[in-house]
Amino acid sequence: MEASGEELGGFFATVMLHLRGVQHRVVAGSMARALGHGGKSAVAAVWGLSRNTVIKAQAEVEAGIEPSARLDGDRPVTTDAIVSVTTV
Repeated sequence: MEASGEELGGFFATVMLHLRGVQHRVVAGSMARALGHGGKSAVAAVWGLSRNTVIKAQAEVEAGIEPSARLDGDRPVTTDAIVSVTTV
């Protein structure tokens, strides 16, 4: 998969506004993984993260990071809600 810096920048500019904490790392790690060779450096450069942060994020994604118990930040949700969101 190939994406230009401009395309990645547009993606992150849109998505980043809606994410907090671990969500940032999940998206950064997933994108780095999807891009393959050079993905970590590309994501770090476009999103303004350190490459080490992206490396850690990709490792967390590949290890199977657990879904958060709080999907919207403040309001806890039930395990049933998490399962239905992750299986859709």
